Amino acid sequence: MISAQGLRAGYGGEDVLKEISFEVEAGEFVGILGPNAFGKSTLVKTLTGVLSRSGGEAKLGGFDPGETSPKELARVAAVVPQSTAIPFPFTGEEVVSMGRFAHLGRFSPPSQVDRDAVKDAMERTDTVKLANRLITQVSGGERQRLIMARALAQQAPLLLLDEATAAMDVHRKIDTFDLLRELNETGTTVVAVMHDLNLAALYCKRLIMMRAGELLADGATAEVFTPAKLEEVYDTPMEVFTHATTGRPHAVFLPRRREK
Repeated sequence: MISAQGLRAGYGGEDVLKEISFEVEAGEFVGILGPNAFGKSTLVKTLTGVLSRSGGEAKLGGFDPGETSPKELARVAAVVPQSTAIPFPFTGEEVVSMGRFAHLGRFSPPSQVDRDAVKDAMERTDTVKLANRLITQVSGGERQRLIMARALAQQAPLLLLDEATAAMDVHRKIDTFDLLRELNETGTTVVAVMHDLNLAALYCKRLIMMRAGELLADGATAEVFTPAKLEEVYDTPMEVFTHATTGRPHAVFLPRRREK
């Protein structure tokens, strides 16, 4: 579903991504972790063609994002971006209906299939009550859920999420990741940029860890979610233990020791 080989990209002639190489197979659930401003969002933008690469190769569902139309890419991948600001007063239902863009002809009205896809996406994200609310008048968390519903309405085989739950309350985050796991179990490939380490460890089967535009770790969660690797990535003391209830690895930040 995703292939990056020696990928480089950045801004103003300066590379942020430095020779990134990895692949994601169909059906995986992958979390991308790392400190702020070290290339995670840049990676998503480059993979989806929003940002031009300065070197290397990238493929999304077999397509080169730099040489493929937005409509073709939208049939392959649905994206929930970090910034969900929409300045125009569309209703919630109109926003979600935008997810059907890839399936409509230029002048074709929505079919019953399109309407059913929008309805299902809104029901699964608990946004039906926001159908007639203006996107400019909902909370940040509600807006994120509507953008998530828009992505689901695309019915693409790959979901790319960039901090898709940052503005949500805890129970909404859990609801969203439960939904992502359900979608993954029925065949959707999920790749999520995340800041919440323990949420990533709880749901993701594989983790990619980045720092300073480089890939520092890539493997099964149980193998790479270790104190040594987390300390290397975040430059912060960590303790990792197996959670008694979930059976998943769980990280705790530790205070830095002060020299006496």
